[in-house]
Amino acid sequence: MRNDPREITVRYPAVCAETGKPLPKGSVAVYYPRSRKLYHPDSRTAADFRSQRFADAAGLADANW
Repeated sequence: MRNDPREITVRYPAVCAETGKPLPKGSVAVYYPRSRKLYHPDSRTAADFRSQRFADAAGLADANW
C-alpha cells in the first residue's frame, strides 16, 4: 500500500530519525510515509521492520503482533 513502510534508495542526503546517522544519496533506508521519516539500516526501527516483513513472508504465527 501507499502508506505502508518500505525500503527505499535515498535520493537526497538525509539523517536517520532514530540514530542520527547520516544517510547518503544512494544508500538504502526504511521509509515510513505516514510520519515521513527515514531510518538507517542499523536502527532498531529498521530491524523491527525487517523482522515483521520476514514473519509475514514466512507465514509465522506471530506475523501480526
